[in-house]
Amino acid sequence: MDGVFPQGDGFWYGEAHVTLRLCLPKPGEGTGCPAALTTAQQDANVEAIRGTSEVETFYFEDPKHAIKDLRCRTDSDFTAEVSYYHLKLKDPDDVATVIDRFRGMKGLWQARPVERCLLAEC
Repeated sequence: MDGVFPQGDGFWYGEAHVTLRLCLPKPGEGTGCPAALTTAQQDANVEAIRGTSEVETFYFEDPKHAIKDLRCRTDSDFTAEVSYYHLKLKDPDDVATVIDRFRGMKGLWQARPVERCLLAEC
């Protein structure tokens, strides 16, 4: 055996295929969005998710749960109020298509696949 590495899998690995990271509610807390997330943008994001035929179901992760998950996997003291939507797809092969559909949408910071990772790489 070469080595043992602790897994850094988050709560959503195996439960969802795509993660949509929302813009922060207060400007200046991050570099991912030029402005704060608005209620109208969040509502539009939910409607877009509901209108995406590849999505089987989706979940909202509030900042409290996101911070708890991050702290379980890392030594991070990250406390920003980041929220996410996690999308479970009907066909996992549609990940790239769904990510492309959401990239650049107002109110979203990032669209990415839910991946398995090692602590050192995530």
